[in-house]
Amino acid sequence: MKNALICFTGIDGSGKTTIAKEIDQKLRKNNVNSIYVYGRVIPTISRLFMWLGRVFILKKRKSSIFKDYTNYSNEKSKIFSNVFLAKLFELIMLADHIIQINLKIRILLLLEKCVICDRYIHDTVITDISANLGYDSVQSNILIKKTLSLVPKPDLIFYIDIPEEIAYSRKDDVPHINYLQIRKKLYDDLERSFEIIKIDGTETIKEITNLSYMEIKKFKGE
Repeated sequence: MKNALICFTGIDGSGKTTIAKEIDQKLRKNNVNSIYVYGRVIPTISRLFMWLGRVFILKKRKSSIFKDYTNYSNEKSKIFSNVFLAKLFELIMLADHIIQINLKIRILLLLEKCVICDRYIHDTVITDISANLGYDSVQSNILIKKTLSLVPKPDLIFYIDIPEEIAYSRKDDVPHINYLQIRKKLYDDLERSFEIIKIDGTETIKEITNLSYMEIKKFKGE
């Protein structure tokens, strides 16, 4: 399990964080040099871009993602209909991710850790880029493939599949169920282009953890 990268992906509320932490603990108990990592981008380079958008564009239109999600989405779509702004947003978000992933995960892999990653580039591309720019599944998957060439490639990817309604009921920081529905379609289509292990997210935490661990044992050749 040295240098192994195992990622958990899925919509908000699917249970990625809980499962990833459970797997990390289970591996540690079985003498695997495992470490849990939160793999989604924390805005740094993109923070200024996002702040300028909220202050000077969306605020002027009096749009609020929580007060009126539909209006907010429509206004954002108008903004990103500008090809230059859309490409600039995509490049900045990807730059943030590529830098952070290589600093965090590549170093851990060089230290021969088994990295359990809660979210990875699939989540950044789908949640933060594709859904915001209106990309379809083909465009989204192409972008993921391009980015994977610049960061460590996962050895195993688990997709925690769960209905949007259940995920929405678990989260109080998701603005609208449509937010999840848009992203769920993109996640479902990941299987067409990537080797992904799909796990039923409606099962109990214990069952999901056991199923995931069994797949990891297969990867180890046990």
